Amino acid sequence: MRKRSLLFLSLLVPAFLVLGGYTVVKAQQKASTPASAKRWSDAATWPDKKVPGKDAVVTIEKDMNVVLDVTPPALRSLTINGKLSFADNKDLELTTEWVMVHGELEIGTEAKPHTRKATITLTDN
Repeated sequence: MRKRSLLFLSLLVPAFLVLGGYTVVKAQQKASTPASAKRWSDAATWPDKKVPGKDAVVTIEKDMNVVLDVTPPALRSLTINGKLSFADNKDLELTTEWVMVHGELEIGTEAKPHTRKATITLTDN
């Protein structure tokens, strides 16, 4: 009886480890899949359906993937919980009092370097 229990446990434990590892990997893959990119200049991108204006307090939520495709007016603040990437089709400037990055700020990648001018200016207003 004892040998049977040990055999059962020796088969059961590895099965749980494999299944548990698979579940963790799948959950991580799902969590890291970015939302489809939306343009900063598109009002539909923003929760209030308005493109952020001068002195706006802007938050890019965790489930958002925003492409900065225009130079916005000077912002009060920018919090990035999701992803903000700079478009690579023209020179862009981002002016704000501060930026807090909890998510991702991308200005090109190693595989696809940014070829235009990207300027972030921090102001003291």
